[in-house]
Amino acid sequence: MASEVTPDLVDVHSLALEHDAELQAARHRRDAGTEALAQGRAGLLPSLSLSGEHSREREWSDQPTPPGSVTEQRREITVTRYQASLTQPLFRLDAWYDYQEGRAGSRVAELEFQQRMQGFNRELLQAYLEALRAQVRIRTLESRVAGYRSLQRE
Repeated sequence: MASEVTPDLVDVHSLALEHDAELQAARHRRDAGTEALAQGRAGLLPSLSLSGEHSREREWSDQPTPPGSVTEQRREITVTRYQASLTQPLFRLDAWYDYQEGRAGSRVAELEFQQRMQGFNRELLQAYLEALRAQVRIRTLESRVAGYRSLQRE
């Protein structure tokens, strides 16, 4: 008798999801479309710029004094600056079109992924059912052969 290993359809589906290259490619295209939407949206948002600077300067000088002694002078200057700027153009037509393109591209990528996922599920189910049918055929043939052999012994 043939060894029967009938994996569950859910197990087969999860394994196939992990190892199907076309589905992985479709998933990556969908993710790229989602990223294009985020990039298009970023062109419409305000731009914030922050900067900071810190500097310290030290000076030492020796100044001779009239009676022949030396006076040492020390000077230290510390400067700290911070700057922030926020810019928001009133309207950028190119950024608006980029956003619209990203939005449409994201939707198309999502629909293509869903279409590929449906095709994947259909193909997997067909293959699974064919495997089950083949197992039934094998069992039927094996039982016929066993019946034929038992008839010959009699």
